Amino acid sequence: MKPSQIGLELTESVLLDERAGDMRPRLQALRDQGYAIAIDDFGTGYSSLGYLKRLPVDKIKLDRAFIKELPHDQADASIVKAVLAMAEGMGLGVIAEGVETKEQCQFLVKAGCTSVQGFYFARPLPAAELENV
Repeated sequence: MKPSQIGLELTESVLLDERAGDMRPRLQALRDQGYAIAIDDFGTGYSSLGYLKRLPVDKIKLDRAFIKELPHDQADASIVKAVLAMAEGMGLGVIAEGVETKEQCQFLVKAGCTSVQGFYFARPLPAAELENV
């Protein structure tokens, strides 16, 4: 596989773990090779906007904690819309995790989210079964 076909996901806590040292040079080297870098579980860990600005990442994965009560929970709806607007302004993609209902999916699409994943579409499958979905 080519690096451009591979996306690497790292949680906020891994990216900011002081024991790992400064991750920026390592992430930049991976991006320079063509790998896409995503921050997984965005919004549930440290969520520092300062590090988001400095780290060479392509996408953030909005944690299902903010998705599960959509569209009924106004606080979650506001957070999701704010993250989508921020990401767009920074040129980052957003993947909404944990989409389980049609209503959640419709809300996210209407709010401008272009990538979603979750049980609404399919449960985890072995690769051999994926082609039959």
